[in-house]
Amino acid sequence: SNANSRREHRPWCRHRSATTENVVPIALSRSLTTQGVVLRLPPQLTIGDSLAAPSLCAAILLGLREVLGGDPDHLNIISTVDPVLSDGGENVDSLLIHDSVPGGTGYLAELADPDKIRDLLTRAWVIVRDCACKAEGRAACHRCVLPFAPGGNVDFVSRASAERSLARLLGVASDGDARPWNVV
Repeated sequence: SNANSRREHRPWCRHRSATTENVVPIALSRSLTTQGVVLRLPPQLTIGDSLAAPSLCAAILLGLREVLGGDPDHLNIISTVDPVLSDGGENVDSLLIHDSVPGGTGYLAELADPDKIRDLLTRAWVIVRDCACKAEGRAACHRCVLPFAPGGNVDFVSRASAERSLARLLGVASDGDARPWNVV
């Protein structure tokens, strides 16, 4: 406010009677130890599609809901650069799926198994592929990725983008058959 007020200071504060405001900028932060899974994305997945990452995040949360049997409200996903591969000079776009509960809930430990991740992605892909909003001419709906839009911003998710991204990750051929999955 650029003004000093005696009420803002303790009786023993040396700045209490000052005529100008004395402020010190500070940054507050916290550390949280929890569980997380990094999902590296192929570079061609996000090029030219600004909806790919947010739609894929929403689709993964949809898959988690199916696998867990309930809303994954304690799990979050953020876009990041894989810190392990970045040290070699290459920036690899990734998604970090993390637990917001300190120490983790244990659900993400199961996702270390490639078969579990494939099951999660397949369940999400089937839902977005077969969603009725496809025929309704809508970008997404309450039956697929819309409830999981990052930050609640529904303009950044698309069922079609999620379907394309999941199909590419799963190695689904143009005829709809899934190819063998190679996890690196």
